[in-house]
Amino acid sequence: MNRLKMAAVTAAALPALAVGPLLGAAAPTATAATTGTMVGLFGSAPNFNTVTVDGSSVCPCKNIAYAFWPGQPGIADGVAALDSFISNTPGRKTVVAFSKGTHSALGWIRENTTDLDAYTVQFILLGSPESPGNTYPYEGYKGGHGVPETGNFDNVVFVVRQYDGIADAPYDKFNLLALMNASVSTHLNGYDDLDLDDPDAVYVDPKTGAKTLYFRSDVLPILAPIDWLASDEQMAKLDALLRPLIDAAYRRPVEIPAKPSVSALSARQASLVTETAVDTTPEEQESAGDAPSGDTPAAGTEIPGPESEPSTPVVDEAPPVDEAPPVDQAPPVDPEKSEQVEGDDAVGDGAVEDATEDVAEEQEDDSAAEGTPAGGDADPAPAQPAAASDDGAGSAQTTAGGRHRAPLKGTKSRNAANADAGSGTDSGSTADSGAGSADD
Repeated sequence: MNRLKMAAVTAAALPALAVGPLLGAAAPTATAATTGTMVGLFGSAPNFNTVTVDGSSVCPCKNIAYAFWPGQPGIADGVAALDSFISNTPGRKTVVAFSKGTHSALGWIRENTTDLDAYTVQFILLGSPESPGNTYPYEGYKGGHGVPETGNFDNVVFVVRQYDGIADAPYDKFNLLALMNASVSTHLNGYDDLDLDDPDAVYVDPKTGAKTLYFRSDVLPILAPIDWLASDEQMAKLDALLRPLIDAAYRRPVEIPAKPSVSALSARQASLVTETAVDTTPEEQESAGDAPSGDTPAAGTEIPGPESEPSTPVVDEAPPVDEAPPVDQAPPVDPEKSEQVEGDDAVGDGAVEDATEDVAEEQEDDSAAEGTPAGGDADPAPAQPAAASDDGAGSAQTTAGGRHRAPLKGTKSRNAANADAGSGTDSGSTADSGAGSADD
């Protein structure tokens, strides 16, 4: 009877299916996945809204209510509640479970290996006691453990916080330090604000494809009570001392890398590198700026070669001080020119006229000298015609100076005075005669 009803319903639906595309019915669009959450024992759970995937929160979420009491009855109730959620929720689905709730999620997967939803529903299991490599003594649904060993379960993701006393229990039960560090508080408070796209370590089960995301605990749970009292340096020293001893008790399928930290030696090396960079940078800038500086020699200035000693820059065309001629090496002064200077002070404005007259008289003397017979001496004695003239200064100049050309007025006056003194003539009248000639 049920088959007849099913055939009738199918026959009635065929016309609508055939007409739908003709009427331009819109194709169904992908909808956001519906997320259901399952809390842990006694309702404990992290803030699911702070867990992000692909940059977005896994919520809004729908709570999958179940009896979260200890023991198998609570786990079994959770399996039934999860089956109802998956069966009655259309479209894509995501299940986020924590602690005891993961027992119910994994129990449902093992019970429904033939259901397509077991491979398509996204399962995110936070702090699961059944995480790979964990040795916590737990009891899964019907005594089972983890995902089935066969099948592709890459839709299942375990999320484990390092040193979680429930999901990351130590393997060595005799390591008391590791047992003390395996904190329950880390289990309860270590899954807030998680970015599932940025774990510290990832393990992929080669048989099932299930992933395990490990998130490092930067502060050892055993040191957490004094974290707010001790300085960062003190905490770093304690961590370096205790963490290797604690990690020796674990057998995880993948190693969780240590927190990048700067030890005392590394800090010293970093400071030395910084000091070196600070010291060398100004020198490099100064050496780089020497070439284009304003001290570039001007054109024409001699630049010392590489073998020359450094010296003070030489000013253009300025002679060295030690090359100036000393005073005692100055050119000798002609006595007659010195007397001329003295005579110029006495003569005054008539010096130019007297010099012109003297040049004329000298030219006459030269003419007379050229008339001397060949081979005769050109001494001053035959040159008496000039002495016979009224100009006594000219006679005196010829006798004393020979053929000296154009003596200046001061020298002529002095020679004339000397000649008059030798002949017994009054020097005063001679000076007057010389002055009168000059005035002519």
